[in-house]
Amino acid sequence: MTGASGFLGAHVVRALIEKGWPVIAVVRSTLKATRLRALVPQDSAIETVHFDLLDHQSIKTVMVNRRPQFVVHCAAYGVDYQQQDLEVAIRSNVSAAGLLVELASEVGVMRFVHIGTCYEYGDHSGPIREDAALRPRGVYGTTKAAGTLIALDRAATMGLSLVVVRPFGMYGPMEGGHKFVPLVVQACRQGAPLKLTRGEQVRDYVYVGDVAEGIVQLIERDVFPSGEILNFASERGITIRELGECIVTAVGRGSEFLRWGEKPYRGDELMSVVGQGGKARQFGWRSSTSLEQGLRETVRATDGEGGWE
Repeated sequence: MTGASGFLGAHVVRALIEKGWPVIAVVRSTLKATRLRALVPQDSAIETVHFDLLDHQSIKTVMVNRRPQFVVHCAAYGVDYQQQDLEVAIRSNVSAAGLLVELASEVGVMRFVHIGTCYEYGDHSGPIREDAALRPRGVYGTTKAAGTLIALDRAATMGLSLVVVRPFGMYGPMEGGHKFVPLVVQACRQGAPLKLTRGEQVRDYVYVGDVAEGIVQLIERDVFPSGEILNFASERGITIRELGECIVTAVGRGSEFLRWGEKPYRGDELMSVVGQGGKARQFGWRSSTSLEQGLRETVRATDGEGGWE
């Protein structure tokens, strides 16, 4: 499990542990493993090991020495918009992905789940199917798209069973504090003004627990959809402004601290990213947590101390 200390990765580790799977949790640094410590019981069957996507020798050492049966590759560079180094993104999201697939084939991995992103698609006016043209923008979207293509190609060439999961806008407990949902929650609770864009962007939000459960289902299902790309999406679009109002309702505070329109859109802003998850439904997955329920769970998890990474 690469990226095991990340937002999605830590939730996947918890879901695997709850199903009785022993997990090799690959992290970049134990100093940033707050999510794992919060979500996974200390007596769990989990081994924590280290590698850095930039250190390809460390990747090889872990794969050859541990020889896992299954791989879930969540680790990536650029999820935080402040990470904009193109060279680092290429080495992390493209070269490392290709190397992992090749090593997985060499050591006999049975199933490989490659986590992509909805931002590989770029801007589309309507619901995005898995066969939609890729029109990514920015360092993160473009290198993740390239990484997916490399992973699919190397897997097909080397006979590795690999599926690509493209989650849409995930939210939930332990999300990075720089992301939209935690920013709005904290602004409402602290009474601190939060400058925002006009909020006209349309997004598709999926509860992180649903995505994690879907990944475990792929590992455990009898027939593995090798070579497929699966959108994990709610298939419901909502504007950022509407989402902000839903968060305010979940927190139970006023929205006067949200300063809509005081911040410009980014130069590479995507105005519509809504998924169509037909293929995922064919293989038994759908988003089951409503936005209202998911936001309540997210806010409840942040009551008192902690909750955000």
